[in-house]
Amino acid sequence: MTSRTPRVATLPLLPLLAVLSLLASACSGSADGSTTTPPMLAAAVAAHTDAPVRAAAAIGVREEPEMLGEGDVAVEVALDREVGDNAHVRVAVTRGRPFGASPEELADLCETFAPCEEVDGATLLLENGAPESDPGIAYAWMERDGVAVWALGYGPFIERDPAQRDEEVAALADTLVAVVTDPGVGFTSAAAYSEGAEEICDGPWLDWYGQGNGSPEPEDNTDWC
Repeated sequence: MTSRTPRVATLPLLPLLAVLSLLASACSGSADGSTTTPPMLAAAVAAHTDAPVRAAAAIGVREEPEMLGEGDVAVEVALDREVGDNAHVRVAVTRGRPFGASPEELADLCETFAPCEEVDGATLLLENGAPESDPGIAYAWMERDGVAVWALGYGPFIERDPAQRDEEVAALADTLVAVVTDPGVGFTSAAAYSEGAEEICDGPWLDWYGQGNGSPEPEDNTDWC
């Protein structure tokens, strides 16, 4: 696992589309047997943030061969910010290791950048940024019943000194932890996320990753909506 994730802006700005209030009822909901799709994961992110969803797209082995495996479900969501570029959140449900990393690699990441925190059963790490070049990355992950749910996000600048980190960083971290600890997020999803996926599909959903940047549709593209 590399400590840095490429900051490629593959999700374009779309007209501001807030996910409807029905998603709020999904928070901490239990799975109801609906097979999870990337739009459902996007709905879960929307339920755990106050930021409007600007775009969302499925990601898979083609985009992240080191982090994802066949059968994993993953999504990237672009969230509006009052100032600056969109924040980006990636969420994945996998039977592999979080971020495709070994336990030793995760331990090294925690030791290198900051002590990892245990929050509500999840592990949280805030990797500080570099001024003018890198905002830093927030990571959260949780393993339960043979399934790993992981999330990463970037956008607001993460200061090295925790005391200097602003509320936007805290909100991003809270969103990641809330998503990975949500019992309604897994290979099956809460009913509200199934409903929320319809709103995602009708609004900010991109048919393939990189669509807005002129990337051609992959031959094996899946129509999730």
